[in-house]
Amino acid sequence: MQDLLIKHAEGYIAVSHGIIQAIGPIADCPPESQYKQVEYRPHCLAMPGFVNGHTHAAMSLLRGLGEGLPLDRWLHEAIFPAEDKLSEEAVYWGAKLSFCEMLAGGTTQCHDMYFYTDAVARAAADTGLRAELSRGLMGTNDAEFDARMQENLDFASKWHNSENGRITVGLGPHAEYTSTPEQLKRVAKEDLPIHIHCAETLLETQGCRERHGCSPVEYFAQVGILRPGTRLAHCVHTDAKDWQIIKQNQGIVAHCPGSNLKLGSGIMPFAAMVNAGINIQLGTDGPASDDRQDMFRAAWLAAVLTQVTADKTLEIAASYHALEPGAPADIALINTNTLHNLPSERKQASLLFTAGPSDVALTVVDGIIRYKDGSFPGVDIEEVKRMACKHAKLIRGGQ
Repeated sequence: MQDLLIKHAEGYIAVSHGIIQAIGPIADCPPESQYKQVEYRPHCLAMPGFVNGHTHAAMSLLRGLGEGLPLDRWLHEAIFPAEDKLSEEAVYWGAKLSFCEMLAGGTTQCHDMYFYTDAVARAAADTGLRAELSRGLMGTNDAEFDARMQENLDFASKWHNSENGRITVGLGPHAEYTSTPEQLKRVAKEDLPIHIHCAETLLETQGCRERHGCSPVEYFAQVGILRPGTRLAHCVHTDAKDWQIIKQNQGIVAHCPGSNLKLGSGIMPFAAMVNAGINIQLGTDGPASDDRQDMFRAAWLAAVLTQVTADKTLEIAASYHALEPGAPADIALINTNTLHNLPSERKQASLLFTAGPSDVALTVVDGIIRYKDGSFPGVDIEEVKRMACKHAKLIRGGQ
Protein backbone atom coordinates (compact mmCIF):
# COMPACT_ATOMS: atom_id res chain seq x y z
CA MET A 1 0.00 0.00 0.00
CA GLN A 2 1.26 3.50 -0.91
CA ASP A 3 1.53 6.34 1.62
CA LEU A 4 -0.41 9.41 0.46
CA LEU A 5 -2.72 10.47 -2.35
CA ILE A 6 -3.54 14.17 -2.79
CA LYS A 7 -6.42 15.13 -5.10
CA HIS A 8 -6.37 18.86 -5.80
CA ALA A 9 -7.91 21.38 -8.19
CA GLU A 10 -5.63 20.49 -11.09
CA GLY A 11 -5.13 16.76 -10.64
CA TYR A 12 -3.50 14.33 -8.24
CA ILE A 13 -0.14 13.71 -6.55
CA ALA A 14 0.81 10.19 -5.42
CA VAL A 15 3.46 9.92 -2.69
CA SER A 16 5.36 6.99 -1.22
CA HIS A 17 8.53 6.76 0.91
CA GLY A 18 8.92 10.54 0.91
CA ILE A 19 9.04 10.79 -2.89
CA ILE A 20 6.48 11.92 -5.45
CA GLN A 21 5.69 8.75 -7.39
CA ALA A 22 3.21 10.12 -9.92
CA ILE A 23 1.25 13.22 -10.89
CA GLY A 24 -1.49 13.72 -13.43
CA PRO A 25 -5.09 14.71 -14.16
CA ILE A 26 -7.91 13.47 -11.95
CA ALA A 27 -9.14 11.26 -14.79
CA ASP A 28 -5.94 9.20 -14.46
CA CYS A 29 -5.95 9.10 -10.65
CA PRO A 30 -5.22 5.65 -9.16
CA PRO A 31 -7.77 4.05 -6.79
CA GLU A 32 -7.93 5.60 -3.33
CA SER A 33 -7.92 2.10 -1.82
CA GLN A 34 -4.23 1.80 -2.70
CA TYR A 35 -3.27 4.57 -0.25
CA LYS A 36 -3.02 4.81 3.52
CA GLN A 37 -4.05 8.49 3.46
CA VAL A 38 -6.15 10.39 0.96
CA GLU A 39 -6.54 14.17 0.94
CA TYR A 40 -9.36 15.52 -1.22
CA ARG A 41 -8.77 19.24 -1.81
CA PRO A 42 -10.81 20.35 -4.84
CA HIS A 43 -10.40 24.07 -4.09
CA CYS A 44 -6.64 23.95 -3.56
CA LEU A 45 -3.70 24.55 -5.85
CA ALA A 46 -0.60 22.44 -5.22
CA MET A 47 2.84 24.00 -5.25
CA PRO A 48 6.35 23.02 -4.11
CA GLY A 49 6.91 24.07 -0.52
CA PHE A 50 8.70 27.35 0.06
CA VAL A 51 12.40 27.28 0.97
CA ASN A 52 13.30 29.95 3.52
CA GLY A 53 16.85 30.77 2.46
CA HIS A 54 17.94 32.67 5.57
CA THR A 55 16.54 32.89 9.07
CA HIS A 56 17.28 32.81 12.79
CA ALA A 57 14.19 30.92 13.94
CA ALA A 58 14.63 31.15 17.71
CA MET A 59 14.57 34.94 17.50
CA SER A 60 10.78 34.68 17.64
CA LEU A 61 11.38 35.20 21.37
CA LEU A 62 12.82 38.65 20.55
CA ARG A 63 10.04 39.71 18.21
CA GLY A 64 9.51 43.49 18.36
CA LEU A 65 12.67 44.40 20.29
CA GLY A 66 14.49 47.51 19.13
CA GLU A 67 11.71 48.69 16.82
CA GLY A 68 12.81 51.57 14.58
CA LEU A 69 16.56 51.18 15.06
CA PRO A 70 18.99 50.74 12.13
CA LEU A 71 20.86 47.43 12.00
CA ASP A 72 24.01 48.39 13.90
CA ARG A 73 22.12 49.95 16.83
CA TRP A 74 19.42 47.28 16.68
CA LEU A 75 22.04 44.56 17.17
CA HIS A 76 24.13 46.22 19.88
CA GLU A 77 21.42 47.97 21.87
CA ALA A 78 18.56 45.47 21.67
CA ILE A 79 19.42 42.06 20.28
CA PHE A 80 22.87 41.13 21.61
CA PRO A 81 21.97 42.03 25.24
CA ALA A 82 18.77 39.97 25.00
CA GLU A 83 20.58 37.01 23.43
CA ASP A 84 22.96 36.91 26.40
CA LYS A 85 19.95 35.81 28.46
CA LEU A 86 18.94 32.93 26.21
CA SER A 87 19.11 29.32 27.39
CA GLU A 88 19.06 26.07 25.44
CA GLU A 89 15.48 25.43 26.50
CA ALA A 90 14.43 28.93 25.44
CA VAL A 91 16.00 28.45 22.01
CA TYR A 92 14.19 25.12 21.60
CA TRP A 93 10.78 26.68 22.18
CA GLY A 94 11.56 29.80 20.15
CA ALA A 95 12.73 27.73 17.19
CA LYS A 96 9.78 25.37 17.51
CA LEU A 97 7.35 28.29 17.43
CA SER A 98 8.95 29.60 14.22
CA PHE A 99 9.11 26.18 12.59
CA CYS A 100 5.40 25.70 13.21
CA GLU A 101 4.74 29.16 11.77
CA MET A 102 6.74 28.21 8.68
CA LEU A 103 4.84 24.95 8.20
CA ALA A 104 1.51 26.75 8.60
CA GLY A 105 2.63 29.15 5.87
CA GLY A 106 3.65 26.53 3.32
CA THR A 107 7.39 26.54 4.06
CA THR A 108 8.89 23.06 4.01
CA GLN A 109 12.60 23.87 4.33
CA CYS A 110 14.78 26.54 5.95
CA HIS A 111 18.41 27.54 6.33
CA ASP A 112 18.95 28.68 9.91
CA MET A 113 21.94 30.24 11.66
CA TYR A 114 21.96 30.55 15.45
CA PHE A 115 23.42 29.07 18.62
CA TYR A 116 22.30 26.30 20.99
CA THR A 117 22.03 24.46 17.70
CA ASP A 118 21.27 21.11 19.32
CA ALA A 119 18.04 22.66 20.61
CA VAL A 120 17.26 24.05 17.12
CA ALA A 121 17.84 20.59 15.61
CA ARG A 122 15.54 18.97 18.15
CA ALA A 123 12.86 21.51 17.27
CA ALA A 124 13.26 20.70 13.58
CA ALA A 125 13.14 16.99 14.29
CA ASP A 126 10.01 17.34 16.43
CA THR A 127 8.09 19.51 13.96
CA GLY A 128 9.17 17.68 10.80
CA LEU A 129 10.61 20.69 8.95
CA ARG A 130 13.50 20.13 6.54
CA ALA A 131 16.44 22.28 7.70
CA GLU A 132 20.08 23.10 7.17
CA LEU A 133 21.38 24.40 10.50
CA SER A 134 24.55 26.38 11.22
CA ARG A 135 26.09 27.53 14.48
CA GLY A 136 26.69 31.29 14.34
CA LEU A 137 30.45 31.78 14.64
CA MET A 138 32.04 34.88 16.07
CA GLY A 139 34.42 35.58 18.90
CA THR A 140 36.32 38.41 20.54
CA ASN A 141 39.52 36.32 20.20
CA ASP A 142 40.77 33.22 18.38
CA ALA A 143 40.27 30.94 21.39
CA GLU A 144 36.61 31.90 21.67
CA PHE A 145 36.06 31.53 17.92
CA ASP A 146 37.81 28.15 17.84
CA ALA A 147 35.67 26.90 20.72
CA ARG A 148 32.50 27.82 18.84
CA MET A 149 33.94 26.30 15.68
CA GLN A 150 34.50 23.03 17.49
CA GLU A 151 30.97 23.22 18.83
CA ASN A 152 29.73 23.55 15.24
CA LEU A 153 31.81 20.55 14.13
CA ASP A 154 30.61 18.42 17.06
CA PHE A 155 27.06 19.41 16.18
CA ALA A 156 27.67 18.28 12.59
CA SER A 157 28.98 14.92 13.79
CA LYS A 158 25.73 14.37 15.65
CA TRP A 159 23.10 15.82 13.33
CA HIS A 160 24.38 16.06 9.73
CA ASN A 161 22.14 13.99 7.41
CA SER A 162 19.97 12.87 10.33
CA GLU A 163 16.20 12.33 10.33
CA ASN A 164 16.28 10.50 6.99
CA GLY A 165 18.50 13.25 5.58
CA ARG A 166 15.97 15.93 6.50
CA ILE A 167 18.40 17.75 8.82
CA THR A 168 21.80 18.81 7.54
CA VAL A 169 24.49 21.00 9.08
CA GLY A 170 26.59 23.88 7.82
CA LEU A 171 29.12 26.32 9.24
CA GLY A 172 27.89 29.79 10.19
CA PRO A 173 30.61 32.45 10.37
CA HIS A 174 28.50 35.48 11.21
CA ALA A 175 29.96 38.18 8.97
CA GLU A 176 33.13 39.88 7.75
CA TYR A 177 32.99 42.46 10.55
CA THR A 178 32.70 39.85 13.33
CA SER A 179 35.62 37.64 12.26
CA THR A 180 39.25 37.83 11.19
CA PRO A 181 40.84 36.56 7.95
CA GLU A 182 42.54 33.76 9.89
CA GLN A 183 39.23 32.66 11.41
CA LEU A 184 37.50 32.54 8.03
CA LYS A 185 40.42 30.59 6.55
CA ARG A 186 39.91 28.07 9.35
CA VAL A 187 36.26 27.75 8.30
CA ALA A 188 37.28 27.28 4.66
CA LYS A 189 39.27 24.15 5.56
CA GLU A 190 36.12 22.24 6.55
CA ASP A 191 33.98 20.33 4.08
CA LEU A 192 30.57 21.63 5.13
CA PRO A 193 28.21 24.22 3.62
CA ILE A 194 28.91 27.83 4.63
CA HIS A 195 26.26 30.40 5.60
CA ILE A 196 27.35 34.02 6.20
CA HIS A 197 25.93 37.56 6.20
CA CYS A 198 27.26 39.64 3.32
CA ALA A 199 27.01 43.32 2.34
CA GLU A 200 23.80 43.82 4.31
CA THR A 201 24.37 47.53 4.94
CA LEU A 202 26.34 50.31 3.29
CA LEU A 203 28.26 50.80 6.56
CA GLU A 204 29.35 47.14 6.49
CA THR A 205 30.45 47.32 2.86
CA GLN A 206 32.36 50.57 3.32
CA GLY A 207 34.00 49.20 6.46
CA CYS A 208 35.15 46.09 4.61
CA ARG A 209 36.74 48.23 1.90
CA GLU A 210 38.58 50.21 4.59
CA ARG A 211 39.75 47.07 6.41
CA HIS A 212 40.63 44.87 3.42
CA GLY A 213 40.66 47.10 0.34
CA CYS A 214 37.81 45.27 -1.37
CA SER A 215 34.11 44.43 -1.16
CA PRO A 216 32.80 41.70 1.18
CA VAL A 217 32.20 39.41 -1.81
CA GLU A 218 35.77 39.87 -3.07
CA TYR A 219 37.10 39.38 0.46
CA PHE A 220 35.20 36.12 0.96
CA ALA A 221 36.60 34.82 -2.33
CA GLN A 222 40.14 35.77 -1.26
CA VAL A 223 39.96 33.94 2.08
CA GLY A 224 38.43 30.87 0.47
CA ILE A 225 34.93 30.72 1.93
CA LEU A 226 33.10 31.74 -1.26
CA ARG A 227 32.80 28.39 -3.01
CA PRO A 228 30.04 26.22 -4.54
CA GLY A 229 27.01 26.33 -2.25
CA THR A 230 28.19 29.15 0.02
CA ARG A 231 25.12 31.03 1.22
CA LEU A 232 25.50 34.83 1.21
CA ALA A 233 22.67 36.44 3.17
CA HIS A 234 21.44 39.86 1.96
CA CYS A 235 23.98 41.16 -0.62
CA VAL A 236 22.13 44.50 -0.66
CA HIS A 237 25.21 46.61 -1.41
CA THR A 238 26.83 44.64 -4.22
CA ASP A 239 27.60 45.47 -7.83
CA ALA A 240 28.08 43.74 -11.17
CA LYS A 241 31.68 42.86 -10.33
CA ASP A 242 30.51 41.13 -7.14
CA TRP A 243 27.80 39.27 -9.04
CA GLN A 244 30.33 37.89 -11.49
CA ILE A 245 32.47 36.64 -8.59
CA ILE A 246 29.45 35.01 -6.94
CA LYS A 247 28.46 33.36 -10.20
CA GLN A 248 31.99 32.14 -10.95
CA ASN A 249 32.23 30.60 -7.48
CA GLN A 250 28.70 29.14 -7.63
CA GLY A 251 27.55 30.92 -4.50
CA ILE A 252 23.93 31.35 -3.39
CA VAL A 253 22.42 34.72 -2.48
CA ALA A 254 19.66 34.74 0.14
CA HIS A 255 17.46 37.79 -0.51
CA CYS A 256 15.51 39.04 2.54
CA PRO A 257 13.57 42.10 1.34
CA GLY A 258 11.33 42.51 4.39
CA SER A 259 14.17 42.61 6.90
CA ASN A 260 16.24 44.94 4.70
CA LEU A 261 13.33 47.37 4.41
CA LYS A 262 12.44 47.35 8.10
CA LEU A 263 16.02 47.90 9.25
CA GLY A 264 16.64 50.55 6.59
CA SER A 265 19.45 48.53 5.02
CA GLY A 266 18.40 49.16 1.43
CA ILE A 267 16.92 47.19 -1.48
CA MET A 268 18.87 44.40 -3.13
CA PRO A 269 18.82 44.74 -6.96
CA PHE A 270 16.85 41.52 -7.30
CA ALA A 271 15.82 41.88 -10.95
CA ALA A 272 19.33 42.80 -12.11
CA MET A 273 20.83 39.87 -10.19
CA VAL A 274 18.24 37.47 -11.61
CA ASN A 275 19.12 38.71 -15.09
CA ALA A 276 22.82 38.27 -14.30
CA GLY A 277 22.20 34.57 -13.65
CA ILE A 278 22.88 34.59 -9.91
CA ASN A 279 21.54 31.63 -7.91
CA ILE A 280 19.10 33.39 -5.58
CA GLN A 281 16.85 32.14 -2.81
CA LEU A 282 14.35 34.17 -0.82
CA GLY A 283 14.33 34.41 2.96
CA THR A 284 12.53 36.08 5.82
CA ASP A 285 15.54 36.65 8.08
CA GLY A 286 14.81 36.18 11.77
CA PRO A 287 11.43 37.08 13.27
CA ALA A 288 13.05 39.81 15.36
CA SER A 289 13.90 41.78 12.22
CA ASP A 290 11.08 40.77 9.87
CA ASP A 291 8.51 39.80 12.53
CA ARG A 292 6.89 37.02 10.49
CA GLN A 293 8.29 33.87 8.90
CA ASP A 294 6.07 34.62 5.92
CA MET A 295 7.45 33.54 2.55
CA PHE A 296 4.38 34.84 0.72
CA ARG A 297 5.29 38.32 1.89
CA ALA A 298 8.98 37.85 1.06
CA ALA A 299 8.07 36.73 -2.45
CA TRP A 300 5.59 39.58 -2.95
CA LEU A 301 8.12 42.19 -1.84
CA ALA A 302 10.87 40.71 -3.99
CA ALA A 303 8.63 40.79 -7.05
CA VAL A 304 7.12 44.24 -6.70
CA LEU A 305 10.19 46.14 -5.52
CA THR A 306 12.15 45.46 -8.69
CA GLN A 307 9.47 44.11 -11.06
CA VAL A 308 10.22 40.40 -11.44
CA THR A 309 7.46 38.18 -12.83
CA ALA A 310 5.24 36.08 -10.58
CA ASP A 311 6.33 32.86 -12.29
CA LYS A 312 10.04 33.57 -11.80
CA THR A 313 9.64 34.81 -8.22
CA LEU A 314 7.69 31.73 -7.15
CA GLU A 315 10.28 29.46 -8.77
CA ILE A 316 12.93 31.21 -6.70
CA ALA A 317 10.80 31.10 -3.53
CA ALA A 318 10.65 27.31 -3.87
CA SER A 319 14.37 27.16 -4.77
CA TYR A 320 13.45 25.85 -8.22
CA HIS A 321 11.98 22.66 -6.77
CA ALA A 322 9.18 21.15 -8.84
CA LEU A 323 6.25 18.83 -8.31
CA GLU A 324 7.34 15.95 -10.51
CA PRO A 325 7.92 12.20 -10.20
CA GLY A 326 11.14 11.45 -8.34
CA ALA A 327 11.19 14.76 -6.45
CA PRO A 328 11.03 14.94 -2.64
CA ALA A 329 7.43 15.16 -1.50
CA ASP A 330 7.65 18.67 -0.02
CA ILE A 331 4.26 20.11 -0.95
CA ALA A 332 1.97 22.98 0.02
CA LEU A 333 -1.73 23.12 -0.85
CA ILE A 334 -3.18 26.62 -1.14
CA ASN A 335 -6.92 27.24 -0.77
CA THR A 336 -7.98 29.61 -3.56
CA ASN A 337 -11.69 29.53 -2.66
CA THR A 338 -11.42 32.63 -0.48
CA LEU A 339 -12.68 36.18 -0.92
CA HIS A 340 -9.28 37.67 -1.62
CA ASN A 341 -8.30 34.91 -4.09
CA LEU A 342 -11.44 35.00 -6.26
CA PRO A 343 -11.90 35.10 -9.16
CA SER A 344 -8.69 33.32 -10.08
CA GLU A 345 -7.64 32.73 -13.67
CA ARG A 346 -3.85 33.05 -13.44
CA LYS A 347 -2.40 30.44 -11.11
CA GLN A 348 1.06 31.88 -10.44
CA ALA A 349 -0.10 35.50 -10.18
CA SER A 350 -2.86 34.45 -7.79
CA LEU A 351 -0.46 32.63 -5.51
CA LEU A 352 1.99 35.53 -5.44
CA PHE A 353 -0.25 38.60 -5.31
CA THR A 354 -3.36 37.47 -3.43
CA ALA A 355 -2.60 34.38 -1.34
CA GLY A 356 -1.03 34.33 2.11
CA PRO A 357 -0.20 31.97 4.99
CA SER A 358 -3.84 31.81 6.12
CA ASP A 359 -4.68 30.15 2.79
CA VAL A 360 -2.38 27.18 3.36
CA ALA A 361 -4.53 24.11 3.96
CA LEU A 362 -1.92 21.36 4.00
CA THR A 363 1.88 21.14 4.21
CA VAL A 364 3.73 17.92 3.47
CA VAL A 365 7.44 17.41 4.21
CA ASP A 366 9.29 14.28 3.14
CA GLY A 367 5.93 12.70 2.31
CA ILE A 368 4.46 13.25 5.78
CA ILE A 369 1.64 15.68 6.59
CA ARG A 370 3.12 18.19 9.04
CA TYR A 371 0.35 20.82 8.95
CA LYS A 372 -3.33 20.32 8.23
CA ASP A 373 -6.17 22.81 8.60
CA GLY A 374 -4.74 24.58 11.64
CA SER A 375 -3.30 21.51 13.39
CA PHE A 376 0.22 20.11 13.58
CA PRO A 377 0.14 16.28 13.79
CA GLY A 378 2.30 15.13 16.68
CA VAL A 379 2.84 18.65 18.05
CA ASP A 380 0.97 20.23 20.96
CA ILE A 381 0.77 23.72 19.48
CA GLU A 382 -0.80 25.21 22.60
CA GLU A 383 2.19 24.02 24.62
CA VAL A 384 4.53 25.54 22.02
CA LYS A 385 2.81 28.91 22.27
CA ARG A 386 2.69 28.82 26.06
CA MET A 387 6.36 27.86 26.53
CA ALA A 388 7.60 30.35 23.92
CA CYS A 389 5.73 33.17 25.64
CA LYS A 390 7.07 32.07 29.03
CA HIS A 391 10.70 32.21 27.88
CA ALA A 392 10.20 35.44 25.97
CA LYS A 393 8.91 37.05 29.16
CA LEU A 394 11.94 35.83 31.12
CA ILE A 395 14.34 37.23 28.54
CA ARG A 396 12.57 40.58 28.31
CA GLY A 397 12.37 41.00 32.07
CA GLY A 398 8.60 41.00 32.17
CA GLN A 399 8.07 43.32 29.19
